[in-house]
Amino acid sequence: MYREKTKKTVNIILTSVFCICLVLFMLTFAIGLPIYGRFFYYIQIKLLGMEDATGLSYNTIKQAYDEVLNFCTLPWVKQFSAGSLKFSAEGAAHFADCKVLFNLNFGVLVSSAAVLLITVILHKLKVITLLKVKGHKAYLISAGVAVALPVIIIIIIAAVGFDRAFEGFHAMFFPGKDNWIFNPYEDEIITVMPEEFFMNCAIIIASGLIGFAAALITADLILYKRNFGKSGKNAPAPFYILIAFIVFESAIYCAFNVITLGFGESTDLIKYVAIIVCFAVALLNCFYGRNKDCIFVAASLFFTVVADLFLLVLDDYYPAGIASFIVVQLITFTRIYVERKKIPVISGAVRLGIVAILLIILGVSGSLTVVSAISAIYFPQLVINAVDSALLIKKSKRYILLFIGLVLFIGCDACVGLDNFTEVGINIPAEALEIINPAIWLFYLPSQVLITLSADVPYKNALPVANAEKSPIPQNV
Repeated sequence: MYREKTKKTVNIILTSVFCICLVLFMLTFAIGLPIYGRFFYYIQIKLLGMEDATGLSYNTIKQAYDEVLNFCTLPWVKQFSAGSLKFSAEGAAHFADCKVLFNLNFGVLVSSAAVLLITVILHKLKVITLLKVKGHKAYLISAGVAVALPVIIIIIIAAVGFDRAFEGFHAMFFPGKDNWIFNPYEDEIITVMPEEFFMNCAIIIASGLIGFAAALITADLILYKRNFGKSGKNAPAPFYILIAFIVFESAIYCAFNVITLGFGESTDLIKYVAIIVCFAVALLNCFYGRNKDCIFVAASLFFTVVADLFLLVLDDYYPAGIASFIVVQLITFTRIYVERKKIPVISGAVRLGIVAILLIILGVSGSLTVVSAISAIYFPQLVINAVDSALLIKKSKRYILLFIGLVLFIGCDACVGLDNFTEVGINIPAEALEIINPAIWLFYLPSQVLITLSADVPYKNALPVANAEKSPIPQNV
C-alpha cells in the first residue's frame, strides 16, 4: 500500500514536471521562431519598405541584421558589429544584454526538450506513468497555458497600446536600464528594426504558441474519441468548455492585474466581460448538467452580472447593485439547503437575528441609510452561506470550490468595506488604500470562477452500455 502511494506521488510529480517542461518548450520554441528563422526578417525588408525608408540597400540591411543576430545567438561571437552601420557603446551594451536573454532562451529550449524526451521514453518503457485528467492527456493543461499567454499579451496591448506595452516589456527584462532607447543617428541599426518588425515578431510568437496548443488539443481529441468510440454522444464538450473557461479567466485575471498595477489603466470593462463569461459557462452547464444545482448557479451568476452592471460598469445605483447581491446570496442559501435536504431553521433564525441586531446598531448610531441597511442584510447572508457550504464538503468534494469561492467573496467585500471607510469618517492611510483597492478584484474574480466550477456538471462523458463494455477506459473516468 505504501509502495503504491509512493509510486502514485512520483507519477504526479513527474507528470507535473512534464507539463511545466512542455510549456517552457512551447514558449521558448515560439520565441525562437523570429530569432532563428532569419528569413522572417528578410521578407520584411521588402514588406516594410526598409530600403526606401532608410536609403540603404537590401544587402546592407541584411548584412547588418545577420551580424547583430550572430552576436546575440552565437556564444563564440564576442565582438558586437552591425555591418557598415554605426553603433554606440550603449547600443552595443543593450545587445549584450539581449545576448544573455537569447542564450537563456536557447538553454531552456534544449533542456526542456531533453526532459520531455527522457520522460516520454520512460513512459513508453512503463518505468513511469504520465497521468491523465478525466481520461484526457495531461498535456492538455500545457496547451491551456500556451493559449493563455498570448491572450494575456493581446489584452494588455489592446488596453494600453503597443508603445506602452513595449516600454513595459523592456522595463521588466532590462530593469534599471534605458540603453534600449536608441538614437538613430548614433545607432543606425534601429532604423532597420522598426516598430512594425517587433509587432510582427509578437504576432509570430503568439501564433506559434496557439498553433502548438491547437495541435495538442487536436491530438487529445482524436485519442479521446478513439478510446471512447466515435459516437457523437461521446464528444468531450463539457470538459473542453471547462478547460477553455479556466484558460480564459486566468488570462483575463493576469491581464487586468498587469494593466492595473503596471500601467494604472482602468480595466472595468475587461473585468465585466470576465463575469459575463462566468454566467455564459453557467448557462452551458445547465445544458450539460440538467439538474437543479446548475440552475441555481446560473441564476446566482445572472444576478451577479446585474449587480456588477450597477456597481462596476455604471458605478451608480448602489442600492440596486447591493440588492442584486442579496438575491445572489438567497439563491446560494436555497441551493445549499436543497442539496442538504433540510429545512434551514437554525441558519434562517441566525441570519434574521444578526440582521436585526445590525439594523438596530445602525439606527441607534445614526448611521442607518438605504445603502447601510441593505449592506447589513447582505453581508451576513454571505458569511453564513460560507459556513453552511462547509457542511456540504463531506457530501461532495466539489463543494470545496463553493466554500473557497465564498471565502474569497468575503475577502473581496471586506476590502470594499475598508475602501469605503472614509465615507463614514474613518481615515485609511493612502499606502493601505493602494493595496486594498486592487485586492478587491484579486479576491472577486477567482471567487466567481470557483462558484461557477462548483456546479454539478458531469465533466466526464457517459458512454452507451455497449461501448462501455468494449472501452479499455472505465465508464467513470
